[in-house]
Amino acid sequence: MRNNAGGETRSVGSAADSLASEGWTRPLDTLGAGVARGEFSVEWPAMSEELKIVAAGGPEAERLCRRKPSLWNVLAYEREWAEYPEYNDFLDDKSPVFHKKKHQMDVYEKLLHSEFSGLARGSKVLDAGGGVGRAAARLAGRGCDVTLADASPRALAAAWGRLARIGAGSYDIAWADAEDLSGAVAPRSMDAALALETLCYLNDPEAALAGIAGTVRRGGWVAFSVESMAGALAADARAAGLGSAMSAAVRREITVEGELHVKYFSAGRLERMSRKAGLRDARVVCCHHVADGPLGRVIGDERWSDPAFARRAMSVERALWKIPPRMSAGRALLVVGRVR
Repeated sequence: MRNNAGGETRSVGSAADSLASEGWTRPLDTLGAGVARGEFSVEWPAMSEELKIVAAGGPEAERLCRRKPSLWNVLAYEREWAEYPEYNDFLDDKSPVFHKKKHQMDVYEKLLHSEFSGLARGSKVLDAGGGVGRAAARLAGRGCDVTLADASPRALAAAWGRLARIGAGSYDIAWADAEDLSGAVAPRSMDAALALETLCYLNDPEAALAGIAGTVRRGGWVAFSVESMAGALAADARAAGLGSAMSAAVRREITVEGELHVKYFSAGRLERMSRKAGLRDARVVCCHHVADGPLGRVIGDERWSDPAFARRAMSVERALWKIPPRMSAGRALLVVGRVR
């Protein structure tokens, strides 16, 4: 950690100890808030050499991405942070997409109401691919002990600041790819795990799901979501505009060099993946019809600041959950199951 005002460099632990000796009661929260404000720079320990290469950018990062296309998502995300930080840090209430992103997380929380409600204070929850902390912040607000892992160091800095400001429960943060969390989370150490809009962007989603499920104790739950092909292609100009919809329908995969790599899954395949990963009683729901998918393109970002509109949209959204996933055009497929 580097103090951006004075230039002093020290470990997070020593900086926290120094604040504690001065009487600060939550020194890690104080440091996290400072990191989010840009007062400190953090050199995160990477759980993989690949993440360090991609974060550095340049020709070596691009060569690596061509060998492992899922890393295009990581590289593009880092570039977007440099160009459009106000869109990426969408939990900041000044972000142009704050209200829309809040609604999107509200949808997940409605669908996961029984799972979230069943978590006692102090429950340990993994948020794999947790980004800036949209799920982790809500879980921490409930008193859960959250471990957030993400491939983006900039997202981790924003998430740390957000968790610090909540001041509820405890948390851990790891710079790690959701495909390999072995260095960040011990087996069977979590009560629950989330991987929202993460697995479909990975090189080996099945292995990643098995690894995530392996961090959760028996009887705990795992929830993950992926892009639904029909809704995603109707909404995403980068994919649909390239005329690759037919190819995606056959290969169930799209790669746009320098921008994205995404895989698509049928509801049946998601159920099979869940069973193979050791989950039982998995349910699949197609969701995010209104703020995302083809409707999202028509509505835009601005109307979500109107509470009355957001309530009406949620009513429509909930009605559309009753449509079987195979017939729906929502943007995401959410899967929830219990660990055997």
